[in-house]
Amino acid sequence: MRDDAMGSAAGLRKNTVRMHGRDRIHIGCVVAVCVLYALLLVCVAAGELPWADYETRGAFSMGAALMINFLFPPVLLGVGMIYGLRPQSLPEPQSQSRPNRQSGPSHRVADGTTVRGALRAFLFPLIASLPAFPLIFMLAVASDFCAVNSACTQVGPWILNWISLGQVWWFMELFAASGCIGLTATLLVRLVARLVRRLKPGGTGPDR
Repeated sequence: MRDDAMGSAAGLRKNTVRMHGRDRIHIGCVVAVCVLYALLLVCVAAGELPWADYETRGAFSMGAALMINFLFPPVLLGVGMIYGLRPQSLPEPQSQSRPNRQSGPSHRVADGTTVRGALRAFLFPLIASLPAFPLIFMLAVASDFCAVNSACTQVGPWILNWISLGQVWWFMELFAASGCIGLTATLLVRLVARLVRRLKPGGTGPDR
């Protein structure tokens, strides 16, 4: 009885440590995305300060534009790649067919559980692109002037240029695609590594 209790406690500690290790990747990716958007928020907000001079506002707006074009895509690509390292992003197949004399050992690398885990993982880069909408909207659509041949609406001190609204959707698609591409690359590498390990004699262990 005592041995069973000690074994259960040891197993619980092992699972807890394993879950904490898995959560570190998730938390790290969330923190990286939050820091990225916080920097963009600072630049966008500083570029809209009514008491700042034109040069200061222009500098912050230019900084925000540079971040959107050259910082966000590679960072979200890297975050997606790291997020793909989570065990939950590519679960091991739950149903392994038993080896027999005719078919030999199973080389299955994915099943329904694996596919569902991968699909859930793609929610992260998609959700990570959503905060970009209000920030890029303020940067690209809201301004203090209306360009020639533009459809504009004045809302308080701002003039909304609806012609620029397409830029908002384009950048949101770019951010989502960057994260999904990075995640896909990692998952494909893990699948290939899992297949190679399955093909080796006695290679049926879980991902490392």
